[in-house]
Amino acid sequence: LAEYKNAYGGGIHDFRIVNDLYDRSLLTSEAASRTFLAKLRTDPKKALKREPAFSIQQQFYTPYNDLNLPKYIKAQREIDDQLRLWIAAQREFASTKKFYPDANSTLRVAYGKIDSYKPMDGVEFTPFTTADGILAKLDTTVAEFTAPAKQVRLLRKKQYGSYANADGKLPIAFIASNHTTGGNSGSPVLNGSGHLIGTNYDRCWEGTMSDLAYDPSICRNIALDIRYTLWTIDVLGEANWLLAEMDLVR
Repeated sequence: LAEYKNAYGGGIHDFRIVNDLYDRSLLTSEAASRTFLAKLRTDPKKALKREPAFSIQQQFYTPYNDLNLPKYIKAQREIDDQLRLWIAAQREFASTKKFYPDANSTLRVAYGKIDSYKPMDGVEFTPFTTADGILAKLDTTVAEFTAPAKQVRLLRKKQYGSYANADGKLPIAFIASNHTTGGNSGSPVLNGSGHLIGTNYDRCWEGTMSDLAYDPSICRNIALDIRYTLWTIDVLGEANWLLAEMDLVR
């Protein structure tokens, strides 16, 4: 870590660190990977010492295990104890209510509808976002708002393939009133006919409290629109042979 701090002026969060790790890694080319794996079988310590990604990971992992993990485990146990009391109180207070389980290693199905919401006076979030938003937020100086040159080019030319909506726009994500929780990320979002229409991945800011109290007027889950997924595979990724494995319903 000291090496990277010195190289980048003390900015450990500089994304150039990641680029440098990839450039020096033994796992980013087939030839180097084969050599690394062969060495790993005969002299694992020496092989791992030469892999920069492993070296920097260990510098994070060891202090985390020694200092942070015990505190986290202690805090989590206290939270779990209090959560049991909270759930028991809710069940006693609302004895006829059905309570959802969490979504970690359990089958959890939530029902809702695609819907807008108004979190405060004068503010309304509509149900869908489109590719126009990607271009509007594009900022090459901020990592979160950059996009591959090919993607930007295709979107500016409105090359949406067959995935545009009725307004001629490419849908990106949508919000719905499903009650989601930790572990739901990556869950399939189905319509009333059982067709896959998206992938759940987040909650709106006002809905992050839904683990404690669900309010249908402001709690919204956020899902990636399947049309954008298909566009990324087909148009952007040019991997249209994957579509042959799917039963697409228009």
